[in-house]
Amino acid sequence: MSSIRQEQAAMHKKLLKEEEERRINGNQPIINEHANIDIEKIAKQADKEANEVLAEVIKAVKPTKPKVVVKTKTKVAKKKK
Repeated sequence: MSSIRQEQAAMHKKLLKEEEERRINGNQPIINEHANIDIEKIAKQADKEANEVLAEVIKAVKPTKPKVVVKTKTKVAKKKK
């Protein structure tokens, strides 16, 4: 009987160890082949491109002076008979 209990205890320890490893490794970030990408370089390039696009839009949209429309009300004088 003790050999069966020892096997079960060993199996149980193994399962607990695997579960613990999964739990620990699950909290770590995933590392892949793109892990060495320089985020700051990409952000600077995106800012530069955004500034260029903004400059083009500002050149394309020229400020125009609003047309002044003057409305006058005319009074119609009725002739008395």
